Amino acid sequence: MAPLTTLVEFKLLGMPAIRSGNTDLTPSVRKSLALVAYLALEGAADRSRLADLLWSELTESDAKRNLRQELWRLQRSPLAPWLDARPGSISLFPTVQTDVAAFRQRLSETRDDDALALYTGPLLEHLEVGGASGFDAWLTERREELSALWKSALQRHSARLEAQGDLRGALQGHLRLLQADEFQEVHQRETMRLHLLLGERGAALERFERYKQQLWNELGLRPLPQTEALAWSAQEAADGVSTTADLPGTVRDTSADVPLRLRLPLVGRSAEWAALEHSHAALSVVIGEAGVGKTRLASEFAATCGPVIHLRAFESSAETPLYPAAEALRAALTDPLSRERLMTLSAVWRSEAARLVPELEPGTVAEPNTDGRARFLTGVAQALCCAAGPHGSVVFDDLHWADPMTLELLLHLVRQHSQPRPRLIATVRTQELHSHAALSAALAALERERQVCRVELADLTAADVLSIIQMLSGQRAQLFATRLFQASAGNPLYLLESLQHLFELGTLQQAADGRWSTPFDTSTRDYAELPLPTSVRDAITRRTAYHGPAAQRLLEAASVSEDHWQLDDLAPALSLSDWEAVEALERLLEAGLVVRLGDDTFGFSHDLVRRVVLDRLSAERRRLLHRRLAERLETTGAAAHRIAQHLERAGLRGQAAPWRIRAGQAAAQVYAYPAALEQYAKALEDGLPLNEAFDVRAARVDLLKFTGELPAREAELREMEPLVVQLGDQHRTTLQIHRVTFLLDAGRYADALERVQILLRTERLLPNQQALGLRFAGHALGKLGRPLEGTARLQEALALPGTLPSGLLGGIHNDLSNLAIEAGTLDVAEQHNQQALTLFTAEGALRSQAVALNSGARIAYTRGDLPGAVHQLEQALNLAQRIADQHLQLLFLNNVIRLQVDHGQLEQALTALNAGMAVLNEPRDPLYEGLLRSRAADIHRLTGDLGQALSNDHTAIVLADSIGAVAVQTTRRIHLAHFLLQLGDLDGAGELLYHARALHVAAGNTERQDALEVGMADLALARGDYAAALEHLTATLRQRTDNATESGALLRILQAAAQLGLHHPGALNHLRLDLPKRPALRALALILQLRSPVPQHTEQDVAHARTLLSGGQVPPLERLELTRALVECRHASVLMPDPAVERLRRDAGALQQALTSSLPAERRAPFMAAIGHWAKGRREQ
Repeated sequence: MAPLTTLVEFKLLGMPAIRSGNTDLTPSVRKSLALVAYLALEGAADRSRLADLLWSELTESDAKRNLRQELWRLQRSPLAPWLDARPGSISLFPTVQTDVAAFRQRLSETRDDDALALYTGPLLEHLEVGGASGFDAWLTERREELSALWKSALQRHSARLEAQGDLRGALQGHLRLLQADEFQEVHQRETMRLHLLLGERGAALERFERYKQQLWNELGLRPLPQTEALAWSAQEAADGVSTTADLPGTVRDTSADVPLRLRLPLVGRSAEWAALEHSHAALSVVIGEAGVGKTRLASEFAATCGPVIHLRAFESSAETPLYPAAEALRAALTDPLSRERLMTLSAVWRSEAARLVPELEPGTVAEPNTDGRARFLTGVAQALCCAAGPHGSVVFDDLHWADPMTLELLLHLVRQHSQPRPRLIATVRTQELHSHAALSAALAALERERQVCRVELADLTAADVLSIIQMLSGQRAQLFATRLFQASAGNPLYLLESLQHLFELGTLQQAADGRWSTPFDTSTRDYAELPLPTSVRDAITRRTAYHGPAAQRLLEAASVSEDHWQLDDLAPALSLSDWEAVEALERLLEAGLVVRLGDDTFGFSHDLVRRVVLDRLSAERRRLLHRRLAERLETTGAAAHRIAQHLERAGLRGQAAPWRIRAGQAAAQVYAYPAALEQYAKALEDGLPLNEAFDVRAARVDLLKFTGELPAREAELREMEPLVVQLGDQHRTTLQIHRVTFLLDAGRYADALERVQILLRTERLLPNQQALGLRFAGHALGKLGRPLEGTARLQEALALPGTLPSGLLGGIHNDLSNLAIEAGTLDVAEQHNQQALTLFTAEGALRSQAVALNSGARIAYTRGDLPGAVHQLEQALNLAQRIADQHLQLLFLNNVIRLQVDHGQLEQALTALNAGMAVLNEPRDPLYEGLLRSRAADIHRLTGDLGQALSNDHTAIVLADSIGAVAVQTTRRIHLAHFLLQLGDLDGAGELLYHARALHVAAGNTERQDALEVGMADLALARGDYAAALEHLTATLRQRTDNATESGALLRILQAAAQLGLHHPGALNHLRLDLPKRPALRALALILQLRSPVPQHTEQDVAHARTLLSGGQVPPLERLELTRALVECRHASVLMPDPAVERLRRDAGALQQALTSSLPAERRAPFMAAIGHWAKGRREQ
């Protein structure tokens, strides 16, 4: 029980200390001190909030575990009696008192002197807590709040002292303020003024010169006019100034008041408005040059449709993945109606969107999930749609500046089929669109899908300008409007800036009744006298210089900050008081040079304004501004890439590198892998110590695995090799694991096996590393056609002492299952598959469960259980859809299509193919697009469209070559080679097979590849070289034990064909006893039997063939061969009535003609000559 009557005092201002009477209770551990200080200031807090604050970089479970350990430590410390730890929340008992609360109380009672005595320094001075970015952000906010209160109190105190005649005391107050911020020019002026009042003219001038030099060195600025005026007075005045009236105080800029801010009416856009209104496309894109009014049109139109969610892309935010979406959702949370709609979003999608905007689910830390990229994008898309509502709009402004993932998000929104959905509008600059290949390609793809409506926006016409001027001026103004049109060429921004410029000069004036006038109205012929700027840049340059030095400082700092900024962030680069900065901002807002983007966020009215200001800065001034802004942003928890960018532009690349690493980690957290790769590359360019460089390159290797860029991944591994020479064995082992993983993914199994054997000989391998190495070895051996050796390696991994992680153990069982399938031991395969599923299910690993179900489908299919295989694939596909894993969905749909094609289920295969193409978002992954292209080729063969089948097969090969995965390259070539043999192109098939073999060998694979040997056997059969065909098949048949299963049917058929060619007796016996179930293979087996020179059971063969043809599931090429074999068999006329034989002949002729016409012209003759190549050898004998 806490001693409720015993007080404990928390001194948190300045160096922290906690005391009870004379007893020091201050924790020695920084995390403990941070925890109790937070509770003392904020009161009770739930455990999730505290864990997130103090262990921000950890997962939620790890952070909560650390919090429990910290609480355990505090409960055994002298502070334990004052700690109230409950299951839901943590707090301190009420007998705790803080100097912060006392400080606030004194201020509320206007007891500034007493309050100032309590403020002995910044809150929790010098306290730094590692890995606690949440706490750092909270502490920075509280420090600034208390510092501002202290500064205000000290200014009031100094003013009172001066009023009481205590000039020295007042001077000391301002000197204390300068110690806190020596660049506050107002305090420099006040200090100079007080020195002069005290007769210390030399001290005043010395302070001015020192400040002047410091201001130039640090910020590249000159003092404000009022500061220089004060220094001039000090220089000219005599010693001993008698009255304050002789001294300038705080001088307001003498610039004229900002004139009326103009807003052009929306004129000349009726056709474009109508196009937006009547568009039925999912996306409307407004395209035009800079300053033509794209944003204005899109925003005002969207506002007429309902709530608007505005995603603004900026050039400087292009490095931040999904920045526009994050800011839009944060803005939506500040709007009561949008926030209310967001709270109705499904918890599943809200948790995904909270990865990007944690405010959607405060107090939770989303753990990165490498399998959830598509799910995450769906969550963000759902959040945006929910915030806008079904009758609202989502506007993507300046899409040409959007980062790649924002573009992907837009495509995701366009292609989602949920109805109703918000209206989607985007704006794009014409020139930037032409130079943005990815954006152009994406819009072109949407146009092909009829999903986009382009709205081209041109400059205003002369009639439009006249209408605008008449509406604004209340005058006919024909000549005036003509002159403005000639000068501006109808560009709305140029027109607006020119009018503002004329107002600011006083040339253009507005009377009380609202009418405009100029001094030239009564005398001009064409208003040539108007002092119009020569270009829009000239107009902006003149206007930015008009509003005084303070405003100019603000514009300059903002121009290097970013396209959007907060005034507090610019403060360290301004050397202005809060009042001066706010006044300058208000002047710029009134003038229309700056606009408010949010409650505390501002930006330039147009990007061209920012560029004009930025271009006028010297290189040195830019560097100084970037350095000051970086220093400020480091304290505010700003995006890491922004800090890094400022440091790099300040020439401080070494300091920028750690921030680039943080930016890469943040990008990977939201699955923006290309952006993460870019950030890591910049970190390496900035320069890193060896161990950090190794870690960054290892992170790049992992990311390149997700993006499928094999050549880039291999290059990265090569860059790591010289690093491990200096770093030692631990890093060498890590590199070996990365290298083996790469070689397996690249299909270079022999190289992978060699490397993993070296890895397994490494001393002091950790148990998990050894198990992983054995799993790699088993996988490689299986791929090399050595399943028994592979199985032995995997069993060795299972026998290792200790407990392996469930995920690794399940993976080993799944690999054993796959090897058992290859070996034909299906009962063993099923046992391992069930063990893998059990482990994955217990761990809650949905992705791994889906992979194991896919293996289960292979087992069922190999047993000949087609319904069972389809059922397990559907379960796997449902899991992949549940976790929104695009790649797994595509893999499983690929397998579904293969099963359906094999069994002639055309409609179902087409449905699955369309589903796959819908999942395959832009930009398309070449690996998975290649899979679908191969399946599309199969479907086109099934429909008899042989030309389209060829086209898709060729495209699949091109895509495989683009990623450089040897296993995929060889598989695609073998796939097409079988098809070319059916078309009679033996040379083309041979070229593909020899190329596949060369790729296989070049990858270091010396063992035979079953699929390649089968392809070579098929080629030898087509050439009539039966001995060679049988030789290719023998080794494969010897390795396999599943030749009696459905998966071994093709091998049995090819073997029978070769044996027939070599006159082996009984070549067809096993085919007659066990015909394959797959229609295409069953047809091939019957073709051999019908064409056999010594027919047996001919009546049964004919009956089987006629039944198979009547079922309609035989692919066209096999159907044609089987029909011809049936008509040409020796006893056709005896076993079938003449009308049936004649009907079969007609069917064969019609099918032959249809298939021939579907081919390109150059392939028709070889195809006609090739028909019946299965029977070629038989007829020759």
